[in-house]
Amino acid sequence: MTNKGVTKRDVFLCHCSKDKDEYIIPLSKAFENAGITFWIDNAMIRWGDSISKAVNEGLETSSFVIVFISEEFINQPWPEAELYASLSRENSSGEVIVLPLLIANPKSVLTKYPLLHDKLYLKWEDGIEEIVQQLLSRLGRNVEKTQILDVSAEDNPSRVELMVGYGGMIQLLNRTPRPQEMAGTILNNICHQLVDQIAGSQKNLHPNDSLEFLQTFLQNEKKSQDQNTMVTTKGPNGFDNLLQGNLETIVCDATEIERQCNTKKLLTTQEKDDLYYDLLTFYALCFNVVTNCEAPEDREISEALASGETQYVEFKETLRWDVRLVSANKELVKAVARTIAGLMNSDGGLLLIGVDDHGNTIGLERDFKSLKMY
Repeated sequence: MTNKGVTKRDVFLCHCSKDKDEYIIPLSKAFENAGITFWIDNAMIRWGDSISKAVNEGLETSSFVIVFISEEFINQPWPEAELYASLSRENSSGEVIVLPLLIANPKSVLTKYPLLHDKLYLKWEDGIEEIVQQLLSRLGRNVEKTQILDVSAEDNPSRVELMVGYGGMIQLLNRTPRPQEMAGTILNNICHQLVDQIAGSQKNLHPNDSLEFLQTFLQNEKKSQDQNTMVTTKGPNGFDNLLQGNLETIVCDATEIERQCNTKKLLTTQEKDDLYYDLLTFYALCFNVVTNCEAPEDREISEALASGETQYVEFKETLRWDVRLVSANKELVKAVARTIAGLMNSDGGLLLIGVDDHGNTIGLERDFKSLKMY
């Protein structure tokens, strides 16, 4: 909903200030000549105005958001915040809002921002005239020509690269004022990757419906087990071979995270921390399932056990079983999540769970028994 008296514009120009002279100004002049109205910061924000208020108003009152993604754009807090806010709005409304315009290498961009990977994008090299034509078409205005753009398969990131990108986005949750909205978007897209891996590509399935699909899939699996029948899936590895009983935990965790994401209120610091660690733990649980990564070689694990903990190797005796309290403990899961985050933010490493501080193999039996108690 827009405020009374606020002008509605066709498009918001989301960009890095370093790209303004070379890309944004020339395109904005072409938009002006074509009768396309746009929101651009230097024209809309006046001396003394609240920048965040003006930007939020610009995003809310623009039909579309063109995101100029260059090498300079990546990791810039303001432009990224505008991108994430627009993606959250798109996810909530179910309407197309974000229009990616790539100046940088497509694969590096889509790896960094995996939520854009299934969007048809334009490249700056397509030319200003083509960009204007495509936007006019998007706005439903008469144009002399439109062109179907071909997206090279080589530009699409792999499943591993997408999952790494989602992990990076989880680290940015605290930058957003309402992290539950972005967390919900990440959750839905990870679930969508799970569906693709388990049941094959579901082209007509929206990411928002992926968790419900998994819940139904799990129910059918339980019924089949009760009837002593085998589930046949379209996935490359089959349900039994792929998940080995983990889907129930995955769906349970995802359902709890969805509940946290659906709250409309501003989260407290503790609630933000809980959401962050729950989502990160869920991400770690799903990573190998989605990417179908193989476990480390036995030799690598043996060497790690023998050499002890280092900068790149860490041991955890349990995942969620508290030896002192003799019960499941959510705080231990958070400790594991912090370790994973630390390894992700550095050069990577190996986390072995079920191993004590001296490198002795304890096993995961206590954790497995605690799953129904957790």
